[in-house]
Amino acid sequence: MTSRATVYNTLNWLKGVGMVKEVFEGGVVHFDPNTSEHHHFVCRECGKVEDVEGQLLGDLHLDVLPGAQKIENFELILRGLCVDCRGKDCSA
Repeated sequence: MTSRATVYNTLNWLKGVGMVKEVFEGGVVHFDPNTSEHHHFVCRECGKVEDVEGQLLGDLHLDVLPGAQKIENFELILRGLCVDCRGKDCSA
C-alpha cells in the first residue's frame, strides 16, 4: 500500500515539472493532467470539475485592465449544473 504522503509528494513533483496543473475550488485541490491553457466548469450540485477550452469563450479583452497590470495567464471558473444534475433537476 502507498502512503498518503507518497501520493501527495508525487502529485506535487508532477506539478513542479509541469505534468499536472493544480486547480483549487471550494476548499478542494484537484490535479488536472490537462496542462494546456483552458478554463473549468464546476457543478454546484455534485462538485464535478470539467475542462472548458479557451476558444469557446471568445475574446475577453483582458488587456484593457486599469493600471499597469501585466496579465501572463488566467483561468475562469464557470459554475452551474452539469448535464447529469440538470437531468435530475426539472426546475433548471
